[in-house]
Amino acid sequence: MSYQQDLAKLHKERMARLWPVNNADNTVQKLSEKVTRLKTEIALLEARRDRLETTVKELDRLQTEARGEERLITLRERICQEHDMPVEVFCGPGHSQLIVIARRQFAQEARAMGVSHQRIGYHIGGRDHSTVINYIKPKKQRSNSWKPAGKRYLRQSPDAEPMVG
Repeated sequence: MSYQQDLAKLHKERMARLWPVNNADNTVQKLSEKVTRLKTEIALLEARRDRLETTVKELDRLQTEARGEERLITLRERICQEHDMPVEVFCGPGHSQLIVIARRQFAQEARAMGVSHQRIGYHIGGRDHSTVINYIKPKKQRSNSWKPAGKRYLRQSPDAEPMVG
């Protein structure tokens, strides 16, 4: 064998011995890059999962709210049928005794279901929550302490003598 052939053979042997090391370094680097890429994907998926969980919770809340609204609408329709009254009259501006009795019944039953004063007022035609509170109060607490005095109304204390007009 010639000197060049020996040198080529020696070089091949040396490269064969070094190849696994070089190949392993490349493999480690590629695996490291892949792990970094997978960690990034995992972080993105976790963020997406969190957004989805938030969306699912919001959807559940909206569905629960919609079921509550359906129950209130059904209750309002039932009470209107019981009192032989159109929903437009029930929700309208009228203050006749029959309308107030129906609204009071609706407010009391809705409150027993755990509905807020604001939501009840909304279903009674946009009434204020304080109106709903007055509908729900027992009759003793609803006594009218406003007495006419000429053309004005004056607040009368419970201990005062009745006004004679």
